[in-house]
Amino acid sequence: MVNYENSVYRGLKRFITEELPSGDKITVIKGQQNRNSLPKPPLVVMQYLYDHAYQTNEHFYTDKSLIIAHHSILTVQLDFYGSEAMPAVTMSRIFETLIHDQYGFECFQKYSLGFQPLYCEAPHNAAFTDQSSQYADRWTVILKIDHAPQVCVDQDFAKELEVTPFPVS
Repeated sequence: MVNYENSVYRGLKRFITEELPSGDKITVIKGQQNRNSLPKPPLVVMQYLYDHAYQTNEHFYTDKSLIIAHHSILTVQLDFYGSEAMPAVTMSRIFETLIHDQYGFECFQKYSLGFQPLYCEAPHNAAFTDQSSQYADRWTVILKIDHAPQVCVDQDFAKELEVTPFPVS
């Protein structure tokens, strides 16, 4: 099975870096990385929150394998850290607008990411004080993604069967 968490991160990073205005280069990183300080804003931190299956798995067969598709809704938190040139509220609102529009849907198809955004919650202010006791400009968006990662299991199949009937006495 492909590490679908990483594929989601790579896909979202591509969408953010290619579709958000980049007067300043926007850095996009995964959350919860120990012993790493945050890069200089503008910055987006992506954190995978949870995966909720919404239907029974689907099975498909090829000549040599069983493919199991696990349909789920992934929830990802995106924290937008702003700079003077690119405030966090601006980045988060642009992201929300693109996700809610056909344009965003078409971008995900164009990039062949293997998942589609369903919706995102409205951005909210999530400012906090940093190690210098200064407020950091941060806005947060919760994004829901439709995803169906696949697991491939090798199978043995019979091409011919030889049946020997035994009389019942």
